[in-house]
Order: sequence, then C-alpha cells, then structure tokens
Amino acid sequence: AHKIEDTDPRHLEDLRDYIYFSVQDVFNHLKVNKAEDDAAATISIHQAADLIYNKSEGKFVYTAVVVEQMRDWFEGDLSWADFQANLESLPQGLDDCYHKTFKNFIDSNLDYGRNFLLLMVGCREPLTEATVKDLLQIPYGRLHQFVLLKESAATVFPLVGVGEHAARFKPYHKSIVDWLTNKNRNIRDSTNRRDSTCFDLEEASWFITDKLMKKVGIKDVQTVQALDRLKIKLTLEMNTKEDPTLIYAVRHLPSHLNSCQLGLVTYFLMTNLTWLQLSLEAMGLAGLLESFWKLFQNDEWLPESCRGDLMKDVKLMIQFLKLLVPTKMDDAMNWRREICTQIIARFAKTAALSRSRWSRIGRLVEEAQTYLGTHGGWRFTAENQLEAPGGPLDMTLANRTGYLNPLCALGDGRMVSVTSDRTIKIWNTGTGLCDRTLTGHNDEVTCLCALGDGRIASGSWDKTIKIWNTTTGQCDLTLRGQNDRVTSICAFGDGGVASGSKDTTIKIRNTMTGQCDLTLTDQNDTV
Repeated sequence: AHKIEDTDPRHLEDLRDYIYFSVQDVFNHLKVNKAEDDAAATISIHQAADLIYNKSEGKFVYTAVVVEQMRDWFEGDLSWADFQANLESLPQGLDDCYHKTFKNFIDSNLDYGRNFLLLMVGCREPLTEATVKDLLQIPYGRLHQFVLLKESAATVFPLVGVGEHAARFKPYHKSIVDWLTNKNRNIRDSTNRRDSTCFDLEEASWFITDKLMKKVGIKDVQTVQALDRLKIKLTLEMNTKEDPTLIYAVRHLPSHLNSCQLGLVTYFLMTNLTWLQLSLEAMGLAGLLESFWKLFQNDEWLPESCRGDLMKDVKLMIQFLKLLVPTKMDDAMNWRREICTQIIARFAKTAALSRSRWSRIGRLVEEAQTYLGTHGGWRFTAENQLEAPGGPLDMTLANRTGYLNPLCALGDGRMVSVTSDRTIKIWNTGTGLCDRTLTGHNDEVTCLCALGDGRIASGSWDKTIKIWNTTTGQCDLTLRGQNDRVTSICAFGDGGVASGSKDTTIKIRNTMTGQCDLTLTDQNDTV
C-alpha cells in the first residue's frame, strides 16, 4: 500500500463522485420551486458539485466538513437562489474552511469556546462529556451553554459513543488538531494580533495541568512541604473509580506536568502512596511501569541540583515494579495492604540509599507502615511466587557497580549484563564467575541483544552501538548515526540489528559492514 497524492487523477475522480452524490443527497432535502423541472434540478446539482470541487482544492476532508454545514441550512424554508448564495459564500480551500469554522465557533461560544479547543488540542486521550464539563467548570445553571457548544462543535469534534461517561469528543480528522497548532500560520486580525484560532501546545498543556492539579488537590507546587500535604488531599478525594476526570488525571497528569517543566511535582506525585495505588488500579502494572520508564529515559524533567539523586530513586521504583507480585483487586483494602507490605519488604533496607532531602523513598515506606498500622497490619499471600521460575534461587551474581540494565543469554549458556558503569560483563552461569568485562562505551550502556553468530550488540547513551566478539572480548564494529541516546535494540535472523533512540528514529543496520540500510522516522517520541 502507498499514499495516493491529492493530485492523483484517481483521487480527483473519486473526490468528484463523492461531491456529486453528497450534493445530490442534500439537494433531495431542499425545498425547491415546484415549477423547476428535473432537468433544471440536475443542472443545478452539477453546478453546485463543480463549485464545491473547485473550492475543495483536492481535499476530501474539506468536502466532508462542508457537506455537514450544508445539512444545517435546511432547518428553514430554503430556495435554490438561497442555496446558491450559500454555496458562493463557502470558504476557498481547507485553510479558509477551518479558519471560518473555528472563528465562528469561538465567537458563538464566548464563555467556553476557546477553552474547549484548548482541551481538545492538549488532551492525551479523547475526553468524555463529563470530563469536559468538569474541566471547563460549567455550573449547573449554565448547562444550556454546554449543549449549544456541543452542537456547534459537532462538525469538527463530534461526540462518539453513548452516555455522558462513555461518549468522547474526537476530532473529525487528524488535520484539525494539526491546523489548530500549526505555528507556521500567520493569520492576524485587524489590530495585528495573532488570530484566536491559533493554539500553542504549551498553553494547552498549562491549561489542562492547572485544571487537573486543582481537581486532585494540588494548590501550591512551590515548596516540598506543600507537596507532602498531598497525601491528605489525595486520600480524601481520589478514592473513587466512578469519576472519569480523576481516572484521566491518574493516567496522564504526570505527562502534563512534565510538559510544563514541573518534573519535581511529577516525582513527588508518582511516589505518593495513594497515587501509586490508584495508578495501579487505573492503568495496571504494565501501564505504571511504562510511566516510570518515560521518566527514566528523560532526566530533563528534574532540576539539575537534585537530578542525580532522584534518578536513582526512579530507578529503584522501576526495579520495585518489576518485582511487584501481581495480586487480585477484588477486595480494595486487602489489595492495598498487600501493596504496602511489598513496599516495606522491598524498600525497608534500601530506603536509606538516597540521602537527598528531596528523596521520597523513605517517606513512601513510612506511608506504607502508617497505612498498615490503621488497616489491619501486614498482608502477604504470595511468598511462593517470589521464587525464581522453576524453583528456588540457584546463585547471585554480584560483582558489579552501578545500576543493572537489561540482560541477554548466549547460545553457549553464558549470560551477558550491562550497567550504568559503562561496562558489559559476560558471566559463566555454571561457576557464577565473570569471564570477561567489555569496555569502550563513553556513557551508560542501556540495551543489549545477542546476534545469531555468537556476537552481541550493545547500545549506549553515548549515541553508539557496538558489536562485540564474545570470545576475544574485542569490539568488532562501532555503529554511529543516532542523534541522541540509544534506548533499545533487537536482532534479526539475517544478522542485522534495529536500534531505537531518543531522537525518535529507528535504524536498521548491517552488522558486518556497519551500513545503515533503512531509517524509520514516523515515531513522535523516544523509541
């Protein structure tokens, strides 16, 4: 499959047919003069279709939006002359169509129109009707304005689904959000101010973040003391699964905070016991682990003064979640008791590792102990599940410094590990001894894979991939070309490797020649 360009004759032919039949369908509802014969009506349909085709500039989405607007013309008695006049007033091209549509939307919904579009532009997932009303803070006495807003937004952000808590506002087409946030648009009004239909993603993030913080009880983010008081607020206000706004906040508030450079708030929030429990309930273990991985892969969200210490805490949290024993959530209280029990069991001896005044690991253990003290004490029903798969623990390989990153197994039974100390170690799983230590990376080694010919490939934050001979310990090849940290890597059966990077690209390489065969660029975030 390949993309068909707007100028492709097949596309234009399909577009012309679509416009004709759409106009014909609309025309069947038009109250025309009875003296007008069928032939004249047919000519009128062709004239209308040609006019819309010329104005569409080859864009299907233009036609779809215009046809929806045409249907609104038939609420009253409309003659062909009126219909023709309305057609002549249609905007020229998709840009003019969107500008006119959103300018009218904002002007006709002065109280909530622009804020509604800020929500649509900045949200991380389609919002329910209840969430939009909540974040726009529409009082009960003005709900009629929200009804009018929904009706006027139906062309571009229709409600999809049934019910206030299930139906969600979704853009009619991806180009809508792209157009609203296009920074290259230079539309100015009569006073030379930037047009009201231009939206900035940072402004949208701040708007949503502010609303969500107020929703969950965050009022002052300037001091650690204020953040510590979150525990009381969250315990009182977040103990529910019925509020779609709170569910959205649990899933996405950390991401919104990071977009606003409030990484320290994100850290405190995600190491708050109540928030941690609710995140597990709302997203599951895999979803929460993914959130922490996103924090770990980008340390720019933290103030430089405490970045190193808090990144250690984030790494500890990732290790904890990887070891977290899944438990049933049938009984919320007992489920939370088990989570607290596992927090104490995993962190009691490691809480003192981070001595930064910003660290929350020790506080997290204290919160877990307090919760257990008031909710029936320890509860741990999964001791047997802590054994290694297949039986009890055989040995511990511990001759390492730094944080342990991914592992891989070699075909001869040996194991390879990488770590933040920039080294790669090859272990003899029979003796438990380290056979070789491979050095050469200039920054933390983050990913690893075994190749079919017995070699290994390693990726690092130094933006390189190295191919190693596991027999000699020599680096056979260094692959360059990523513009940022290498974060993931995997091997193909033919000996090639694919690498993902913080620069949002995937590169497929030949490990014999070092040549990059293909670069994939459709990702929008770290791979």
